[in-house]
Amino acid sequence: MLATIAFLALIAVAFWRESLKILLAGVLMLIVLGLVQVASFTGAIDLPDDTQISDKAHVTTEAEGR
Repeated sequence: MLATIAFLALIAVAFWRESLKILLAGVLMLIVLGLVQVASFTGAIDLPDDTQISDKAHVTTEAEGR
């Protein structure tokens, strides 16, 4: 959804400025981002997973605090 909005905004800017360089750069950027997402999803590249910020983080509930 966000990529579609960005793509449509790039088209609008490109035609407003009458410059295809902006449009081509935006399309190239979206293609590269799409390829990175596909490669990450299929495991072709090894991007780091989300990691826990701290091993010592602990949330105390009300029942535990009494």
